[in-house]
Amino acid sequence: MDFYGGHVFDERDKDGRVIQEGVMDIVPDLESMRKDLYSISVKKADHYKAMKEVYERFGIIIEPHGAVGWRTLDKYLEGNHDRLAVIYETAEPGKFPQDVKKAIGIIPDFPEGIKSQSKLAERIFSVNESPDIMRDGSLILSDKQYGQVKHIISNIFKDGSI
Repeated sequence: MDFYGGHVFDERDKDGRVIQEGVMDIVPDLESMRKDLYSISVKKADHYKAMKEVYERFGIIIEPHGAVGWRTLDKYLEGNHDRLAVIYETAEPGKFPQDVKKAIGIIPDFPEGIKSQSKLAERIFSVNESPDIMRDGSLILSDKQYGQVKHIISNIFKDGSI
């Protein structure tokens, strides 16, 4: 939005809590955005096809998010990959072992971060304060919940157990 002269923000109260998400106070230049940005819908079945295609063609294992990027790029280029392009992966293929196996028949290694976290004791924290109810019936974080969560998180950081 900012690149095209627009501005979106979350409205916050005096304590910094979000009271309204995604407020657009300046509309971006939509015509410029339409010229520069390309967006399509990619079905889940096509994720697997894209993962397989990339693996067979380049020997690279990509994850489902990267597969969406690949398929979008492929459609945009109409299959003609004769120019430099970048697909930004948002995750490690090892986070999606069953998806990768389904696509290419290989189960990738788990990332080191996940391996180290799997050795830690599981901790569960409960928030027992009630949420606030909006006029439309939706629930939002109450001041009491916010305070309780803030206290829990503060204690996690204090004792160095993160």
